[in-house]
Amino acid sequence: QEKQTMLAPDVVQEKINQQVTEKLPKLKLIGRIHNLFYLAENDLGLVIIDQHAAHERVLYEKFKHQLEEGAVKKQELLNPELLEVSAVESAVILEYKETLEKLGFIIEEFGTNTFLLRTVPSILGRQLKKEAFFDVIGALGELQTKVDEQREDKIMRTACRAAVKANDPVEISEMYDFMLALQRCENPFTCPHGRPTMIQFTIPELE
Repeated sequence: QEKQTMLAPDVVQEKINQQVTEKLPKLKLIGRIHNLFYLAENDLGLVIIDQHAAHERVLYEKFKHQLEEGAVKKQELLNPELLEVSAVESAVILEYKETLEKLGFIIEEFGTNTFLLRTVPSILGRQLKKEAFFDVIGALGELQTKVDEQREDKIMRTACRAAVKANDPVEISEMYDFMLALQRCENPFTCPHGRPTMIQFTIPELE
């Protein structure tokens, strides 16, 4: 039986380079600062990547792809979240219950202005807390005059922002996986809300 071995960083990087898209030039991961920024180098010089903004982008594009494929994966919460909402929020939930379910949020009525949140999109996992779901409902309430696609997009953007924390610790292996995912993104240069994910410093600028 063949033994499994850990890949050296250079080998992992080469595997990333083989799958990189043309949108984002090849990046070599070289470090991280305070669980806030990734450091990478390319042919031009140094690239500083905002972990929070870039993770939002990766999550959003995966979420969007699942929606386009018609198969947003759901994760059942071990302990359903009890949501006590206002009358206005209750009306929004009931009106857009089908849209929320399409995006992975299964909600069950549990009394007057009270609901149980039973599932969330798997891509966001248990990171999506109750407070974050209220952000989603708030976004829905602001978009009642919009078409379905605009509402769905706003829900995804809001949920992804809520699911990512700037200083989440990340293992080295996860960092390599993340760099590959970012380089595969359709738009790797901004988060879903338009903030830059990275900044380039050329060698002359560094000098």
